[in-house]
Amino acid sequence: MKKMSLLYKITFSAILVAVSTILSRFFAIPLYSIGIPFIKISLATSVIIFASFYLGPVFGCIVGFLEDLLGSLLVQQGGAYNPIYSISVVLGGLMPYFLYKLFNLIKIEKKFPLTLTISLTLVSTFITFFCFHPSLGYVKSGGTKFEFELWLKILLTSVSWVLSILFVIGLFLIKKYAKNLKINKYYNINVIATSIFLTYILFKVPASSLVFFLMAHEAGFIYFLIIFGSRLLTSFLTAFIDLIINIVALNVSLRFNFKGSLIPKTYLEVNE
Repeated sequence: MKKMSLLYKITFSAILVAVSTILSRFFAIPLYSIGIPFIKISLATSVIIFASFYLGPVFGCIVGFLEDLLGSLLVQQGGAYNPIYSISVVLGGLMPYFLYKLFNLIKIEKKFPLTLTISLTLVSTFITFFCFHPSLGYVKSGGTKFEFELWLKILLTSVSWVLSILFVIGLFLIKKYAKNLKINKYYNINVIATSIFLTYILFKVPASSLVFFLMAHEAGFIYFLIIFGSRLLTSFLTAFIDLIINIVALNVSLRFNFKGSLIPKTYLEVNE
């Protein structure tokens, strides 16, 4: 396994920027049509996370930033480019690498995704508490009034717990399917899953929610919590999709015979 050259990283980053920009601007699914103006589902984050895992945090940040910059210049959505919106995508290219390093070092996720399970439980508990808090009755946004009736609160709470359970079950099924893949020699799938989900709930979701709240000029902390809670809920699905894509991508990348940023130095050419 060879060490990546700077030219290789730059070239590969350029490819990832192009792919992520296309996914973000032409294949994203905005939820404006169903009354949620602050949510957009896109596979571009999967590419940015892969850049962090494979090329390292610096190139992960670069891919994330350039995707947001070029995408805004090519397809403007709601005005000119504002660098403050790039904060969350840059964090998406930065934190997966460091979270993986941390949890792989302490080996807490080696056999069972303990941290992931606790995180999913805490997020679902937060969503449950928030949904049934007396202050959540309705919220106004741009003259539009969003009602939160009892059935909707029960639905959102149930969805969060169901998705939490399905995430853990899905992870075990993925590990079972991937047990004979080459990726298991170089990466820990539990740690990949934990790193991706924590990137969302600790960094991407808080940062993007705060930026959207500040730029929307909407009054009331409850509005921020609604944005935050909605993005937390969608992160269950998007993080799981990112997990599948990154497992496939990392496994395919091993065929290139270049040492990814997370693979120990002991796997350089001398060990091949």
